[in-house]
Amino acid sequence: MPFTLQQAIQSLQYGPSVKIATRFSTRWWETVQNHQGGLSRTDRPTRIVVYSSYGINTNAATMIISYTWTQDAPRKAAFVKGSVADTVLRDAILSDLAQIHEVEYEWLLAQYQDHDAWSWDNSEFSVGA
Repeated sequence: MPFTLQQAIQSLQYGPSVKIATRFSTRWWETVQNHQGGLSRTDRPTRIVVYSSYGINTNAATMIISYTWTQDAPRKAAFVKGSVADTVLRDAILSDLAQIHEVEYEWLLAQYQDHDAWSWDNSEFSVGA
């Protein structure tokens, strides 16, 4: 392996990263604000919301609610595992989404089905992103 390639690999920095995917009963974001794929950025704790282009006009209602890294990620990582933490994380996610999309929290909670959160810091294969 050339020295310059070795040096480039060694200079890579790993940092904390968390991704949260959420499933809803409908693709409400398509009708509420006409998001048909793409992403939104916000200064709220969720930071980035990814609207999947996969499944447009179908019942595949999953979106990535929060994709965070560096300083924001460890705060979210604390809530990745555990039943009480899951509830706190769900409420924070839905609260941010309701605020961002100008819909009622209770309406969004009725659409909510499940979420899955992943912290790359907790993965033995990556130990950071």
